[in-house]
Amino acid sequence: MKRNSPGKRVLCFAAAVLMAVACVLSSWAGCVTSTYTASGECDLYISSSGGWILYKIGSASLKRTTTGVQINPPVGTVVELEAVDDAKREFLYWKDEYAGRIFSQEHKLRLVVGPNIHLKAMFARISDTTVHSVSVVNYGGSLLYDNKEVRINNGTFTLPDTAGKVPGFTFTGWSATADQIRAATAPLIVYPKYTVNDETYTVDITNNRYVSGAGRYTNFQTVNLKAEPKNGSGETFSYWQNADGDIVSYERDYSFRINYDTELTAVYGETVTPEPIIRTSAICRDPDDMKITFYAERSIPESYTVLTHGILISTAPNVTELQMVISKAKLESDSTAVVRKCAGNSNENCGTFSLAKGDIANSVVVSARPFAVTQDEAGNMFVTYGDMVQASNQEAIQ
Repeated sequence: MKRNSPGKRVLCFAAAVLMAVACVLSSWAGCVTSTYTASGECDLYISSSGGWILYKIGSASLKRTTTGVQINPPVGTVVELEAVDDAKREFLYWKDEYAGRIFSQEHKLRLVVGPNIHLKAMFARISDTTVHSVSVVNYGGSLLYDNKEVRINNGTFTLPDTAGKVPGFTFTGWSATADQIRAATAPLIVYPKYTVNDETYTVDITNNRYVSGAGRYTNFQTVNLKAEPKNGSGETFSYWQNADGDIVSYERDYSFRINYDTELTAVYGETVTPEPIIRTSAICRDPDDMKITFYAERSIPESYTVLTHGILISTAPNVTELQMVISKAKLESDSTAVVRKCAGNSNENCGTFSLAKGDIANSVVVSARPFAVTQDEAGNMFVTYGDMVQASNQEAIQ
């Protein structure tokens, strides 16, 4: 039984290192645990496009800025941010400057600091009533037009023909037309609209007497599996296991987004310690669009706080699993990096994160490895890696 293959948990010691359509898939099962070393601090940069930001780092006093501030708090520090409207500016969203994506549209944020981050509070000017701000994002939340000013009922505005192909979905248009954008009298964020393709997948449970959730599900529907605390023999629930023998969750109530057929077993009677799990659940290739999409599924016990999660990716021909670690990865905006990092915006304990890699010629092999950085109740920091996987748009990798 491959007890370690869903993920590799690495303890970050407090004092020294606190810190997815056809699929082509090659992976290495059976992870080896090793120590992850990193700085005990993270680079947190807060900036603004002109409005006020109130911020509080840990137990320090409340401060404010309209420009930018570089902070280096210890990993795990609680950071509170608030973007404040005034008579001249209206808050739009927090922008992840490293990834070029909308991070959040909430005025107030409460973060537990993980790896490096740069958040910029984006404001729209409201003193000039003849123009308004428009931001256009693609399916992944990446900004195509960032805070672009449009003159009301005058001038021109052109939307992209598409926001890109998304496996399992069909693009149907934008949340506003070009005419509606020009006629608007307030700031707009324009999103792409998609319909879910008419596809279904099967969830089979091998021992369904004490569990529920098996059946047919539509594409990307949320599957909610539930297992009784004890089976008919009085044995206590231990974990969910897939047909390959991998542990996929230690949670009795296990939820995930479905875009693949799967067979699961609720295992009882084994003594286990629930640990964070992150794994590549599907890889979808698209030769016509020269794109490969990786899906990372995580199941983190409730006793852990998710600081950050995402996927490490590389197109280097000889990249190794030892290189596919956070300490060697660069932010995704760094195109010169051998290994790049793309992180998710949400920090729920269970969920699915996808990363689409474009401009992939058929001969190019893409390596990917999911990760999650978590903190337990005692304040210890962990990084969990899934196995490294590889895919191409050409043919199966042996």
